[in-house]
Amino acid sequence: MELSLQRGAIPVELDRTRILFFDHAATWLLVQKFGPAFLTKLYRVKDKNVFELVDMDALAFFLFAGLQRDAKQHGEDLTLEQAQEFLRPWTYTLIFHAVIFAAVGATASPALPGKAAADASAAEPPAPKQAAPSHPGPTKVTTSTKRSASPSRSSAGRKPSSGRRR
Repeated sequence: MELSLQRGAIPVELDRTRILFFDHAATWLLVQKFGPAFLTKLYRVKDKNVFELVDMDALAFFLFAGLQRDAKQHGEDLTLEQAQEFLRPWTYTLIFHAVIFAAVGATASPALPGKAAADASAAEPPAPKQAAPSHPGPTKVTTSTKRSASPSRSSAGRKPSSGRRR
């Protein structure tokens, strides 16, 4: 199955070009290791678009989990130690941003899968979500409701008859 950038498959240059992808199996590994709030173990938002690494060991585990599908497609067994070896002083920042984009960015992508080619140069982590407004906003009123506040004859039900029937 071909994976596109819109779906969260992010190429990353390591020992070869590998594809980071957080499918169900990778997410399951993260939940088992860190719990349901696993993203908070990896990063925090420092400023509007600045992400700060929380834990280097968490980054290694995220990288390990996200590369499992690629490794299986190439007939490899990728270990956590191999994932840790990919994190060098000159590469970990690029890998960190790729992991965030693969884990979070795919869900914030405006394009539907397969609809448009994603620009690889635009592979930046998404901005944090804004809080929902405290009020629901204006409601739409149909013209039939405006004309008459009373229910229509058909919705009012059958009128009772005045005579008795036995």
